[in-house]
Amino acid sequence: MITPTFLLSTLLALAPVAASQQEKPGAQPADAGAAKVEKTLLPQAACPFSGKAFENKDHFVDYQGHRIYSCCEKCVPKIAAFPDFFIYKMYGEGFAPENIQTTCPVSGETLEDRDNFVPVGSMKIYTCCPKCVKKIQADPARAMDTLHGRKPQATCPIEGNKIEGADGFEFQGAFIKTCCPECLAKFQAEPEKYLKAMADRKEFVEQKSPVCAVHPGEKIKERTFFTTAGPLRYYFANKECMNQFMRDPAKHVPALRGIVPGAKKNKEGQPGEKPKEPAGTAGL
Repeated sequence: MITPTFLLSTLLALAPVAASQQEKPGAQPADAGAAKVEKTLLPQAACPFSGKAFENKDHFVDYQGHRIYSCCEKCVPKIAAFPDFFIYKMYGEGFAPENIQTTCPVSGETLEDRDNFVPVGSMKIYTCCPKCVKKIQADPARAMDTLHGRKPQATCPIEGNKIEGADGFEFQGAFIKTCCPECLAKFQAEPEKYLKAMADRKEFVEQKSPVCAVHPGEKIKERTFFTTAGPLRYYFANKECMNQFMRDPAKHVPALRGIVPGAKKNKEGQPGEKPKEPAGTAGL
């Protein structure tokens, strides 16, 4: 088994999907009659990267309590670099990844049935009871982090030592911390390398300002629509903004150029821009 890792720079989630979009009215028991008709999705039948049907289930990526199958070993790292993008793609084609949850992400208790859940695009987060459903509806990103073992950044991307204080810099909308000015310079020289290190440690960082990643003029009122790109997390004002982001992620986050199929690199041939230190950053 190969679990997802951030292979370059990083990210995600039509009509809803993947990184994390909670549907309204949110979770319902599987037998709840009706207020909403959900899109019928079929079990995954083809590799989301190559489009080829897989002959067996030997190759896959486990991500946020779900399993994404690939046709071969070569496609595994390509999917693992950007799982949300491929889950989004699968949703548009009418397919869903396999849920492999065994515990409730809120209580930690073993799931005894599958009656309670929160739909998140083509994924479903199952819980042990209706009370946990409400907690996930309020903060679906937290449940996704629990399922994937992600935690907020606590170590320096370069040295790996524990970070104290709030000094840091903005990188493509996300706020990243380092332990000293020297490490900031190293990050600026090789952002891909150190973003990957953060993702390998399953750490994440959020936007410095609570605004939509697509329309910065709009503030985030609810943490319902979001995506996690490697260690970078972005929020959206609404579903349309999220969909717009997913149609061309590299347009909004240049660091994704190297892992989004069909995306072009910039003139220098690099996958993204170097971080800019904001004026007045203490300690840097």
